[in-house]
Amino acid sequence: MKPSRGQPPRAPINDAAAAPTAGTTPLWRRALAVICVLGVPVANTGSIEFGRYMEARLPGGAYHKGYAIAWLNHSVLIIFLLPWAAIVVAERGCSGRELWRALVAPYGSTRRLVCVTFWLSLQYQLFNWVYWEFLPLASAASAMVISQTSCMFAYFFALVLLREPPSLVRFALVLLCFGGVCVMAYGDSARFRGGEGSSSAEGGSGSAAADSGEGSMEGDLLLLIPAAFNALYAVEWKRLVPGVEARDSLVGLGLLAFWHLVFWVWGFFLLNALGWEVFELPDHHQTVALAINAVFCTAGNFFFVSRAQAANLLPA
Repeated sequence: MKPSRGQPPRAPINDAAAAPTAGTTPLWRRALAVICVLGVPVANTGSIEFGRYMEARLPGGAYHKGYAIAWLNHSVLIIFLLPWAAIVVAERGCSGRELWRALVAPYGSTRRLVCVTFWLSLQYQLFNWVYWEFLPLASAASAMVISQTSCMFAYFFALVLLREPPSLVRFALVLLCFGGVCVMAYGDSARFRGGEGSSSAEGGSGSAAADSGEGSMEGDLLLLIPAAFNALYAVEWKRLVPGVEARDSLVGLGLLAFWHLVFWVWGFFLLNALGWEVFELPDHHQTVALAINAVFCTAGNFFFVSRAQAANLLPA
């Protein structure tokens, strides 16, 4: 039934509220929940490994173009809009107008949907661009660990933007996390200066850290910058679109991908004109690597968004 005039549009169906408890959940749904929870580190590790492979060891030459890699990974996320539209149509049998209302509902209005998704897409592109630029300067193991340290920056952003109450325990954990990063960075620096990364420095092409597969203190610390951007993006998402379920979050990623396809594609021309990142079409080796990396990133986003809801299906 269509809503009459004057009535607010129907809110998205709350799958989380209708989900069964852990005790009544079928075994196959628990298995899917485990896959969602474990899929995040697996997908992130695969993405990091292929990212380092692209930027250092490709047979046809390195593809060190952070903006292009980030743009492609984000643009592919538009596929999340297709299953959402099919599910909503199947559940409600709605017309195109009601489909649009369901899309706008988590944001409150069309204008707010446009503004929020544009702002979040800008942050998403920036933090991933910086991340792919700095990734070759750190080892794969260090990059995986440091990418998870965005929680310590999220604590401070949440204090300011979400007005969460301060916590002495959380602050102590933030200091412990930062101390661990410093210890790891010092260890990478000591190994690199000890000779493990010096052999590739004689070639003179690219950074020694990227070619050798070993990290450096500078690379580890620089990766804290995209980790901070990632924390800001996550806190801003929670502030601007609070209380959305997993399915609506996937749709939000699809909307961000729309901005990448129609707006942030012009960044290629700007960076090429400034000489910061010369635009070049990838060869077949680079194309295959970019496609595999995009698959890992898409899977990682899906598992990351879905794992919170999936965790409710697991026994306590």
